[in-house]
Amino acid sequence: MSRTCATCGQDVASGDPGAGVGHEVATDTEAVAHGDVVATRPRRQRVLPFLTLGVVALAAALWFMSSRGGDENVDDVPVPVDEAELSEVSLSVMETREVTAASGLGGMASYLSNEGLVLLNLESGDATIFAVQAEPVGMTGRLLLTSADDKTYRVDTQNPQALTTLSAFGSAAPTNISRIVHLTFEPSGSPGRLSATIMSLDGGIIGEAFLLPVGSGLATIEHFGMVMMPADGGTYEFTRDGPNLLSEHRVVAVADDVRVEVQCDETLACAPYLVDEARGGTRPLDEFASRSEFSLSPDGTRLLSFADGQLLGRELDDSSPISIGSPESDGPATWSRDSSRFAWLSDDGRVLNLADQDGVEMARLDLRSLGLPAANRPTLVLSS
Repeated sequence: MSRTCATCGQDVASGDPGAGVGHEVATDTEAVAHGDVVATRPRRQRVLPFLTLGVVALAAALWFMSSRGGDENVDDVPVPVDEAELSEVSLSVMETREVTAASGLGGMASYLSNEGLVLLNLESGDATIFAVQAEPVGMTGRLLLTSADDKTYRVDTQNPQALTTLSAFGSAAPTNISRIVHLTFEPSGSPGRLSATIMSLDGGIIGEAFLLPVGSGLATIEHFGMVMMPADGGTYEFTRDGPNLLSEHRVVAVADDVRVEVQCDETLACAPYLVDEARGGTRPLDEFASRSEFSLSPDGTRLLSFADGQLLGRELDDSSPISIGSPESDGPATWSRDSSRFAWLSDDGRVLNLADQDGVEMARLDLRSLGLPAANRPTLVLSS
């Protein structure tokens, strides 16, 4: 019996042990290149590894597609962030102190001091100090977001010892719908650009990442979240589907259908305006200085401004003033999420002030006399 060499076409006798030398023989053994010795290993043993690799590759592709999910399921099954990215850096608790005078007030307050990040439980009076210079960004539910050195940390306010790192390579801020805008720098291209991704509170990715226009400004609005201001104007909010135009002007405060924005005329003279979409009105805020920093209560009924070391307040329905007993402040006030009160720092960060929504003083805490470090920045966040 003979078989034909696949390369040269010459008949090769299968019974001759040396007949296959120099030929490629198509048998149930492996056919090798002309000029080599025919292998005696069955072809199926050589094919098996390639089949195995193919199955593994197919399984990996199916896993990737299933983990991405469709648009309809992206909220239900967020893509988890790389675990190494979540755990690379963590906050460490330096110490816990008891502040009896701060108990019974309810809620949480957080600020940055020279000793580190301070989380003050205004119900129990317990103060937790973290050994890192992380600035509080915002609270959503029981979660506190803080930022330091382009890293964002999540702190469970009910269990401060349970710390996780949201990202070791970017900064983040909460949105108005209890999600997180996560920013990372994309060095590719000239110049490099920021990339934004919407994330769930547990670190899962919601939607596709998108690049920010070159020259865009970013700001975090209290109880609303991060917004983007491109170089050609306007203010955009971040959604899972990408940027969404919020206003043609620069927005500085948002609550429901009410917002404060800075509008400029053709001479570039700028002034703050109150825009109330529910009532269909826009009016200038002439009673406030143009350089004021504004804080809207989350329910959209009250407005606070800060300028020249003083706080001013107005009720938006009838424009009646809010009388604040101690209006001196180091910076803008911050509202609780339920709009029942607001807080601010004064006396070079040594005093934490708390007032109800009408400006009636609830507490004036001298931090140093209570054994707490003074704030080294006027940034303060307050929970409900």
